[in-house]
Amino acid sequence: MQQHTLEGFRLSHQQRRLWQLQQQSSAYRVQCALIIEGPLKSTTLQEALQNVVSRHEILRTAFRFLPSMGLPVQVMAEDWTIALQELDVRQCPEEEQKKRLNEYLCEGRERAFDYERGRVIDAGLVAFAADRHVLVINASAMCVDEDSLGKLVGELVGQYEACVAGNSEIRETVQYADFSEWQYELLESDEAAAGREFWERERLLTPPPSRLPGESGGGDDSCAYRPEAVTVVVDAGVARRLEALAAGETSTTATALLACWQSLLWRLTAEPEVLVQAGFDCGKYDDLRESLGLFTKYLPLRCQFGENTSFRDVIRSVDAASRNAREWQEYYTPRLPQDMRAGVEESALYHVGFECQPGEHEYRGAGLTFTTTNIRACTEYFKLRLNAARLMDTLRLSFYYDPRRFDAEAVVRFSEQYLTLLGASVESPDAPVGALALLGERERDRLLVEWQGATAPFPHDRCLHQLVEEQAA
Repeated sequence: MQQHTLEGFRLSHQQRRLWQLQQQSSAYRVQCALIIEGPLKSTTLQEALQNVVSRHEILRTAFRFLPSMGLPVQVMAEDWTIALQELDVRQCPEEEQKKRLNEYLCEGRERAFDYERGRVIDAGLVAFAADRHVLVINASAMCVDEDSLGKLVGELVGQYEACVAGNSEIRETVQYADFSEWQYELLESDEAAAGREFWERERLLTPPPSRLPGESGGGDDSCAYRPEAVTVVVDAGVARRLEALAAGETSTTATALLACWQSLLWRLTAEPEVLVQAGFDCGKYDDLRESLGLFTKYLPLRCQFGENTSFRDVIRSVDAASRNAREWQEYYTPRLPQDMRAGVEESALYHVGFECQPGEHEYRGAGLTFTTTNIRACTEYFKLRLNAARLMDTLRLSFYYDPRRFDAEAVVRFSEQYLTLLGASVESPDAPVGALALLGERERDRLLVEWQGATAPFPHDRCLHQLVEEQAA
């Protein structure tokens, strides 16, 4: 019998879970559009992009496995030339240009990656004018998360500037496969016992999941997971007061936003304890500061509520939970879907997430301006996830949701309630969270005006208890 051998590196724990999730959906990927203004040289951009791919093995990593293997291994390609696709829309009217770009972005979100050959990233350059281009980058979430995408763009700009000056070089950095192996070594060490005990205790204390208002049963499993989003902007004044409040508690704006998210979930479910999966990166390790890969972990953060719990109390509670989670994050291993017994996965994970990212960023170099936009990242399954990002002097909030569980109208209500509660919380941080305003202006009008004026004939063919049952359903 012929013996097959395959040399490679084990998947990281994040990759192990994601590999199984993406067998059911192609949504797990990252994408951004980079607006480039100025006299761009496309051949130089191609060279800069190639240098980035050459520096980071994860951007040219194949995922291969033998028939007897349940999970693949990472195999690095020594040499791979990334092609820069080009689309010229300069002769199109402005509206047509926008339409073509949107179609191109949509196509990129559907394009399959070739994991066997290591084709896990692609890029396309759309020309709008001689001095205006948009670079679209698509990458598999197996190789890049949202934080890494930002680092990739920053490095690309630096490489472009170096190529123009004629002094580009490819410096060594820690490769993702080394990080993956370090994960296993750490978890197998004697020092890992305390970390494993911490997360096992957290899992045992995890509250059962609660169904949110407007949530359907389990969704249509015959349809693939395709998250959609409702996006709103926080009032600049509220954003400033929130920052000041967080700073006064020696905390962060991200923590305060998460505190409001958990407060809203408590108000909607009436559960005494709320759990949210919050995104954490590996930013505390200087050796990984320039590395790319799937580093983000979503760690469970619990927060308890009582009748007199104030928003300031919630911030302090969430801050303490975040510090503990960050301290022990290396020892957290995500559950694998294939290893879960029926019904256990749903109770083990609340499937409500939160993360805060830098958002759009502007770079300058070689006489050009580079601005990131249209950033989309999906590296984990959530029925509902709040993504917060800085937007100039305010904040942009994107409520990503599973359309198999929620319709857009329900998520719009969540966004309105969140903004209302956030405004009330910064105005009265010491008042009980349960007493703060929750209904947005649109929903208040619907309840007090639209619905109050409605009349309908009484259905005499049904009993009163049947009408109550229908309304409850």
